[in-house]
Amino acid sequence: MAGSMRLNTVPRLLQSSKCFQSCMLPASSQAKAAVQMEKYWKKNRDRNRPLSPHLTVYRMPVTAVMSISNRITGSVLTAFIVGGPIIYMLGSNDYAGCLQAVQNWGSLGTGLINLVKFSLAFTFSYHTIASIRHLAWDMVYGFQLPQIAKTGWAVLFFTLLMTAALMCM
Repeated sequence: MAGSMRLNTVPRLLQSSKCFQSCMLPASSQAKAAVQMEKYWKKNRDRNRPLSPHLTVYRMPVTAVMSISNRITGSVLTAFIVGGPIIYMLGSNDYAGCLQAVQNWGSLGTGLINLVKFSLAFTFSYHTIASIRHLAWDMVYGFQLPQIAKTGWAVLFFTLLMTAALMCM
């Protein structure tokens, strides 16, 4: 019902738009265009199609997911780089005491420390390796489909390798 309500409003908006009628179409084509648009929207309403495509309709390509992930990891790293010092300055300035308090939680504290360490190491590793891939793309290297797939898997492999190395520190 909501989808059909959305579909009903678009043709009305286009038909009532003075710019659409006067600028986009000559007077002789306005009626024909209105009929064609109504036919198009009626077909979509009858087939219960959504107004516009959405993420649940498509399978996201690996390249798109990796690009979005690169942006997200960049935002997370920025939050840590900016937020960390602010929290430290506003806090007790006793890093050793805070770390000791978390360690006193026993295995929960150790697990929390390892989880935070892994999260930061993975985020840093992924963003670094994926950004190098984007730099290569900026220099117009690796745009063929087989290369895109290979470099995607390489990014994941080197991310895990670099994360493991950072976790051992």
